[in-house]
Amino acid sequence: MVTDFYWPLLGGVEQHVRTLAHALCERGHRVTVATLRVDGLDEHERDGDVDVVRIRNATQRIPGLFDQARPWAPPVCDPVARRALLRLVREWAPSVIHGHDWLARSLLPTPRYLPPLVSTLHYYTLSCAKKTLWLDDRVCPGPVPRTCLRCAADHYGRFKGALTVVGTWVGRRLERRGARAFIAVSAATAHGNQLDVDGESVHVIPNFLPVTDATSGTTIDEWLAELPDEPPFVYVGDFRREKGFDLLLDAYARSGIQRPLVVIGKRWPNSPPTDRAGVHVFENWPNAAVRAAFGRAYAAVVPSRWAEPFGIVAIEAMAAGALVIAADVGGLGGVVRPEVTGLLVPPDDAGALAQAMIRLDIDFALRTRLGARAAAEAEQYSADRIVPQIEAVYDSVTAPSRRTR
Repeated sequence: MVTDFYWPLLGGVEQHVRTLAHALCERGHRVTVATLRVDGLDEHERDGDVDVVRIRNATQRIPGLFDQARPWAPPVCDPVARRALLRLVREWAPSVIHGHDWLARSLLPTPRYLPPLVSTLHYYTLSCAKKTLWLDDRVCPGPVPRTCLRCAADHYGRFKGALTVVGTWVGRRLERRGARAFIAVSAATAHGNQLDVDGESVHVIPNFLPVTDATSGTTIDEWLAELPDEPPFVYVGDFRREKGFDLLLDAYARSGIQRPLVVIGKRWPNSPPTDRAGVHVFENWPNAAVRAAFGRAYAAVVPSRWAEPFGIVAIEAMAAGALVIAADVGGLGGVVRPEVTGLLVPPDDAGALAQAMIRLDIDFALRTRLGARAAAEAEQYSADRIVPQIEAVYDSVTAPSRRTR
């Protein structure tokens, strides 16, 4: 596995790679994770049965230009990272290299002796310099050179933005040429990356439920004791506009319902104020406590504006028996089945979101029926269902007929 970041750093990709690595070990594979070195973490350690090797890259040698606490992997080959990765390949002799973000591009162009490369698209890394397809507070319709340069300059700064845009275009061509297979976490993610989902080398395989970690130094019950007594609506995610957080606060205020709203996530400098009646705010909860909170929820709300590539928070809620009210954008529309496992509303529509919340608040029978179906539907996102599909991709690229072109 080659991934920009890995546990104990937190994030959706980090969680997925760790869960996949452990699941593969349990199925008899030997797994090494190569990731960027971060201060305070060992260069080489064991995470259970998984070997973790942290390497440096060239951008870490440029003080002041990049965040050293969370180093940046460029969208094209980093020569320092390439040397380290090729050394690991020679040392470990893997059958497959599975890339999960831009760090894997340091292996491109691939030497002839390199084993097959499989690339999972968790974001819009082929088509967007920011990986988000988010432009001027709306979903971007697709890359256009002049627009991309302006957007990246606003996000990274003019110099780094221009380099990132050019690097994204070059890296995309190299990755499409060098990867033997792509795994997209949803059909929407494949389309957003301008891949043909009917193509032989493109596989749509969803994320799967992570194993619940035990919290350290406290119990789940101590976290849950902070929740209100009445089953609440629950939101989990960053308190940001892209996630529709301000939209949720507006919809909740419009609805006039008395049921509490619990929000669990991370506050940002531009986060809207949360000191509103009925809103309970919690930050820095571990994943195990978050998933347990979904078990106490009346319903979960995922009001994203941006095109969520998948939306693992939705299946975590469903697995706990909570139906989901979600914006019909990105991969969320493929996870939440309207009137079956939850309700879908148009993105960026506070009125429609408020009406959906009101409908559930007064219709307990609907909430119970959809919640039970959501729990049953979540079973398809178990490791036992998903990991064999990923193994099948590995088999397809290592089959004798695929080793030469």
